[in-house]
Amino acid sequence: MRKLLAVAKKEPVLLIALALGIGSFVLVPPSSKTIGFIDFKVLCCLASLMLCVSSLKAQKAFDKLAGFLLSKTRRPFPIALILVGLCFFSSMLITNDVSLLTFVGFAIVLLPPSSGLLIPVIVLQTIAANLGSTITVMGNPQNLYLCSYYDLTSLDLLRIMGPYAALSLALLVLCCWLLTRGKDPIQTIETVKEPISLYSLALSLSMFIISLLGVFKVLDYKLCLGIVSLSFFIQGLLDRKNGINISKGIDWTLLLTFVGFFLFTGNLGSLEKVASWIRGILEGHVLAVSLASSQALSNVPTALLLSSFTGEGASLLLGVNLGGLGTLIASLASVISYKLYSQSEQAQGGRYMLVFTAYNAAFLVALLGLRILL
Repeated sequence: MRKLLAVAKKEPVLLIALALGIGSFVLVPPSSKTIGFIDFKVLCCLASLMLCVSSLKAQKAFDKLAGFLLSKTRRPFPIALILVGLCFFSSMLITNDVSLLTFVGFAIVLLPPSSGLLIPVIVLQTIAANLGSTITVMGNPQNLYLCSYYDLTSLDLLRIMGPYAALSLALLVLCCWLLTRGKDPIQTIETVKEPISLYSLALSLSMFIISLLGVFKVLDYKLCLGIVSLSFFIQGLLDRKNGINISKGIDWTLLLTFVGFFLFTGNLGSLEKVASWIRGILEGHVLAVSLASSQALSNVPTALLLSSFTGEGASLLLGVNLGGLGTLIASLASVISYKLYSQSEQAQGGRYMLVFTAYNAAFLVALLGLRILL
């Protein structure tokens, strides 16, 4: 029981997803159609990208990049801009959660609590990662899933989310400037001096390209996952220092969460009365419903749940991406930032939540205002 409670505390969304998926079999018994509810393309593409990012992290490639950039200035505005900008732009390629796992630590090391910058900069990093990731297919799980489900291209995604990402970037720069006005210079961290393996770096980047070929349907996604997995497995056997353990390079909890919601939404969609009721709620209100649902369920489960009941892919995509703003659980990546901050010295959880809520509300209002104008 204690182990179950520990898992529930650490991975509540996973347990909810599995409970819903398994529980839905009470209403719809398993059949030959059940396996068809699982989108294996999304799962395989996610696994491939996770392995590539895990390999780059093992080589401390992102740490070296951030350390190099931060060693060039002591002024608060450029430092805040670099910390936030790294999250915004890197999330487009390595996903929002990995971006925060990588770069929030730099803010904690670099910015003393007495500076008054630590909490707002981490909050801005979180917003930057959640919004920067919205304009690429591999930026976050909901994009990967919805683009596959609705057959949306990268250009479609850029057309839908581009204006909001552009406004977000402008607002992030403005916030960094306002936040750092009049602040004293900051002692910067040293650049990571450990040399990087060019072979390992080349392999990681090559496998990343192969993973993208699967995402964009140039190659079969199963073939891409096989090539990526085998390459990193062999690398791990030959190079213990720079290789990765492929079983640890994949976030199995995220994949199982997807499976649980795939089963739940598939079974729910096969119940005509329930499906009709949900479609009725969504009709003409996909953006509002998906945005509101994200606040309680988070945006990835909301995307999985509602996609089965609406053909308005663009509105759903916009709703769940903007829905990542708001509550702490609206985007699970936001929880990562909070956990990292709460483990630091002199952490102030209450103050963090106040600042987080205020900034998220302001950004959400601004982006919804743009929606009205458009």
